[in-house]
Amino acid sequence: MIAFVTCLLTPVQWLRDLWLGSYRTGASAQQWATGITYLTYNEVIYNNKFYQSIQDANLNNQPDISPLFWTPIQQNIIGLSERLLYNGQCIVLTWALNNWFHTNFVQPTPKAATVVQQIGGVATIYCAGHGFTTGQNINISGFGFYPWFNGYFTITVIDADTFTYALAGADFVPIVTDNGFAFTLSDIYIQNNFVANTSPFRSGVTETKSSVVYTGKSSDFVINVYSFTGQINFTIYIPTATYTVIAATDAARDATVRAFVNQYLPAGLLYSIQPY
Repeated sequence: MIAFVTCLLTPVQWLRDLWLGSYRTGASAQQWATGITYLTYNEVIYNNKFYQSIQDANLNNQPDISPLFWTPIQQNIIGLSERLLYNGQCIVLTWALNNWFHTNFVQPTPKAATVVQQIGGVATIYCAGHGFTTGQNINISGFGFYPWFNGYFTITVIDADTFTYALAGADFVPIVTDNGFAFTLSDIYIQNNFVANTSPFRSGVTETKSSVVYTGKSSDFVINVYSFTGQINFTIYIPTATYTVIAATDAARDATVRAFVNQYLPAGLLYSIQPY
């Protein structure tokens, strides 16, 4: 029975690892190389694509021309979380802001990170050879099992492989491994804001395609007053020392930043400016 259940669940576990692992957080395998014998399920990167071995004794079989030995499992080694947070427009605008206001720009480079624990309002993250320093602002992303560890934090370095940051909540020690990424932030950095859309009330051609009405409520949102509010699409964080010297008042500082940023934005995007 154990063997039977294992056979049933192995493909499910494979798909889980694929979607919540490499697809969501990005490929972290080694580059394919000749002279190495790969086993079944070993993963490699070749021409910036992600492949998995489907045979043992897989030696010197080039992944892109050896379908009997390799199966492609991802066309982009950059994870979905990274593509959402660090798209081209975001990186270019971050560079431009730091260049214009004479602050430090850092190319976002992901470092593999693992949740260790959350004790006494402090999160501990393992990140081998991170190279960070105490007081740096770090973006944590990609944790799927424990998403409350994701976000923007000021860190304290414990050692070369471990750092901590303040994280409110009950004490917690993970029961399964959850992998994500840590990124060093530029002095001026941008935080994208994602808000789930509200599902509206639906009246379809069939009952199954329509929303459900109960006594005093419905299954989906009903618009009864037409009002429109703006959604802040992103926030620009600027060091307080930099923000202060831009102008004499907050209103003038805000106007100066916006005069620069608005040259690069598509119409309709709203943002806020936050000193830190």
